[in-house]
Amino acid sequence: IILALAAAASMAGCGGSNNQAEDGKVSISIGSWPSETNPEALEKQNAIRDEFMATYPDITVVSDTYTYDTKTFTMKATAGQLPTAFKPWFTEIQQIIRQGYAADVTEYMDKYGFTTGLNEQLIDLCRGEDGKIYGLPTDAYMQGLYVNKEIFKEAGLVNEDGSVKYPETWQDIAEFSAIIREKTGKAGFILPTTNNCGGWMFLNIAWAYGLEDFCVMGEDGKWKAAFDTQATIDALEYVKDLKWKYDAFLEDKVIDQNTMYKYFATSQGAMMIRNPPASFQKQYGLPNEVMACTKMPAGPAGRFSQMGGNLWMFSKAATPEQLDAAFQWIIHTGFSPDMTDEQYENLRKSNEQTIANGGAILEREPYEVWTKEET
Repeated sequence: IILALAAAASMAGCGGSNNQAEDGKVSISIGSWPSETNPEALEKQNAIRDEFMATYPDITVVSDTYTYDTKTFTMKATAGQLPTAFKPWFTEIQQIIRQGYAADVTEYMDKYGFTTGLNEQLIDLCRGEDGKIYGLPTDAYMQGLYVNKEIFKEAGLVNEDGSVKYPETWQDIAEFSAIIREKTGKAGFILPTTNNCGGWMFLNIAWAYGLEDFCVMGEDGKWKAAFDTQATIDALEYVKDLKWKYDAFLEDKVIDQNTMYKYFATSQGAMMIRNPPASFQKQYGLPNEVMACTKMPAGPAGRFSQMGGNLWMFSKAATPEQLDAAFQWIIHTGFSPDMTDEQYENLRKSNEQTIANGGAILEREPYEVWTKEET
């Protein structure tokens, strides 16, 4: 069976992203392409493609709606069916590199100025054990604490000047929640419980209580749980107290990320964890001015916040010509360490559209991607 799979993968590798158009053009496939279910985004992306292909007549861009999924990725990669460029998650970068499914793009990162133009911390996430770069990070976030200012004011959690009194510690979260329940009858803190969100958000609390690693790699190369510690117990006791001592939570016990947004945006809960900026509020009619996002609370071991983001990785089957063309495509869409007037104008239009749709534009990125101040 293994030999048959290897043979099939070898044959499939001849197709997939590793191909040339019949007329001699370089052909690249771009993943995460909008589907017909989002006609506005699809029309915009198709227009960018038409403009790109007019500018670069020797490159053919093929759309691919494949979106990264851990359940399907290995099968597609083994069969040589990955797009030339695809977008995995930050958490999967090293796994994909170790499996040998990503192309080394160090040469193109250097050629187009990304190696020196991007935040070094992000580039390091994309380095393999050999020191080479296997991905192009495009944006990053850090989680923070969202606050519904109207609920805080209703509960009297304000300073002398009338400004909202933001919690500094996880203990503040607990005590503020008790006050909010007493004064307003609403939940103080919304903590997800399902669809992996509970563990995801809890990680911030566990770190704050002293946990160093949730899992560690053993000498056999396998990952093993490492969270059976007093720090985790202390963090879980804290969450228990939020429920039974401070009455901080909603009655609903089955909350995923979207449900959390709904409860917050409909002012049924006062605090939650999320990365800024946000756009979920517009569908519920919550004005941006009602929200604030402040730093993650501190615990006994300090203040910790998860980060994440998006990146491009490239099929190992891609040719050098395809990799170069893929980088030219990404730069053309507006992601470049050197902001041109055209890219600046496109960004301005995009921000205006975000504002028109009820979203928020921040004065600066929560996590700086670029090293150049002008970018």
